[in-house]
Amino acid sequence: TKVLSLVLVLALSLCMFTACGKSDEELVREAIDGYMAAAKAADMKKAAEYCAGETYDAVIASAEEFTTGEYAEMLKEMMASIEYEINSVEVNEDTATVTYTVTAMNQDSESTLELEKIDGAWKIVGGV
Repeated sequence: TKVLSLVLVLALSLCMFTACGKSDEELVREAIDGYMAAAKAADMKKAAEYCAGETYDAVIASAEEFTTGEYAEMLKEMMASIEYEINSVEVNEDTATVTYTVTAMNQDSESTLELEKIDGAWKIVGGV
């Protein structure tokens, strides 16, 4: 039974550190989904948590417009109506490019986001 227990522990350990973990593509998609959910809710401070560098700064700067700006309510309504679909995710080591389509006010627009893996987390660094 000791051998069986050891084998089971070893198998579970391998699972945790290899195949059972999420792929980088899945983690990139989760980062985009988190960012978009926060943006749709007009919670730009939360959206900024999915960003880094100048993109983080730009998203934080927009937070004031969404909360106290002259057009805050209109912006919130517009953001809530946006739909998106991720078209492709290309991961190259610690960088990723995501192509997605946004539908807003009955118009589709294809865009690209650039991400970097920073301290183990995927962060949007361009394209916002």
